[in-house]
Amino acid sequence: MDWEYMYSVLNVFGFGQNLIKWIKCCYARPTSRIINNNFLSREIRIERGVRQGDPLSPTLFLLCIECLAAALRNDSYIGIRLNNRESKVSLLADDTLIFVRGEPSDFDKIFRVLNKFSEMSGCTINMQKSLAFYLGSKRLSNQKPYADKGLSWPHESFRYLGIEIPINDPKQLFSLNFGNVIDKISTILNIWSSRGLTLLGRICILKTLIIPMLIYKVSVLPITLPSAFLRKLKTKMFQFVWGSKWERVKRKTLIANLEQGGANMLDVDTYIMALNLKWGSKYFDENYSAPWKHLETSVITKMELECWFRGNLPTTSKQCSQIIPLRTVRKTITDCRQLMQIMESTKPFSRSLWVSKTVALKSRTFYLKSLVNAGILDHSNLLDNAGEYLSYDKLATKFNFTPNNHEFKNFIKMIAALPPNWDRTNDDSGEKPSLVNLCNEFFETFDSPKAVYTKLKQYTTVLPEKQKQSWERDLGLASNTTHWEKLYETNYNSTMETKLRSL
Repeated sequence: MDWEYMYSVLNVFGFGQNLIKWIKCCYARPTSRIINNNFLSREIRIERGVRQGDPLSPTLFLLCIECLAAALRNDSYIGIRLNNRESKVSLLADDTLIFVRGEPSDFDKIFRVLNKFSEMSGCTINMQKSLAFYLGSKRLSNQKPYADKGLSWPHESFRYLGIEIPINDPKQLFSLNFGNVIDKISTILNIWSSRGLTLLGRICILKTLIIPMLIYKVSVLPITLPSAFLRKLKTKMFQFVWGSKWERVKRKTLIANLEQGGANMLDVDTYIMALNLKWGSKYFDENYSAPWKHLETSVITKMELECWFRGNLPTTSKQCSQIIPLRTVRKTITDCRQLMQIMESTKPFSRSLWVSKTVALKSRTFYLKSLVNAGILDHSNLLDNAGEYLSYDKLATKFNFTPNNHEFKNFIKMIAALPPNWDRTNDDSGEKPSLVNLCNEFFETFDSPKAVYTKLKQYTTVLPEKQKQSWERDLGLASNTTHWEKLYETNYNSTMETKLRSL
């Protein structure tokens, strides 16, 4: 990064002259030396770039690269338009993702801007690390602009921000990113298995070396990890913890906190769910704004989201993908459904009308959008005060939606598909809360993955009650006066010797 360009950027963004002078002092004749085999080289004068390790450097670089982003946004080339919003560029530090219509003329305009930025700032695009690919109707196009100048055009997949992204088949997301994870984990655990680690020491290895291999990819990829993969992962982890296939304590007890009689082992399923729900918390946060959120909220309304939370049609079904094309929205629905099931908040919704396998015709569920957005979600919404079914026209009047012939036909089919026992018995579940509001309240209370994990682990942990009763009987302890939490903590805190702590 050219320093004169950097000072000009600071001036354009309105920073005061005194602050710019202080920054210039930091870059006045800086030098560096190279250590080679404990020998220091002579001083090397630095004449460009932001200094590595300087806490001011990231901010300075972002300000300089923002000028490139502004130039791309204001240029005449056409980006990708989704729901009346045009996207042209997305940046993360020095990684730049440019959206373009795909015409060769647009490539010329983009590279004109990039070359101009290079002349002014000194930052040159690395064509060997740059690539382009087509999406949508042009993905089979034979046109490869700027391929003769070094721009790569991959056919199967590419790597972006540490994630392998398939170009043609989204189903390859899992295999490309998690295909060799189990083998890598096995290699690491085999190295540490030969060491005389205690139980707590082995759990520490899992948390510091194994789990970080999963966190990033699980957090950003809109996929649900297959049960077979999770089964293998947990088997590897618990075999490493015990040093054999014989697990001497139940897994759900081992994950309990130390003061509860457990070893604070990681609950893999709950931890992955907490990471996934991070996006749900941002989705429901009204103060959070991002392009991805604008896109997702424009695809599905709050009432439609409530309908999907109440229904039980799998989000992996073909019908769901036809109604909700965005994979990320389907993933959010799946995660929030799991959350509500754990919190036991879905029990009152046994008579949901839409996307429910209970109300289906030839295994296909019903979903009438205008009725859903009007608030007709449950069987009780179809009845009048006398318990009789309202006609389609009366429903339209009561719930204020516009009737049409196509939905009327599907409405009649839906009424015919209702289970007969719903007419013979009353719905005693009482007033039904909004699951969307429950999710929103949950994320307001537990606003981080760690807080979500701590809360959800309470529902999966099994305390060693039988062991307590056995010890109380053998030691003659009174069950009402024995403070087991203090006993567990005392056993752990009374020594720094990890082997004794693991007893």
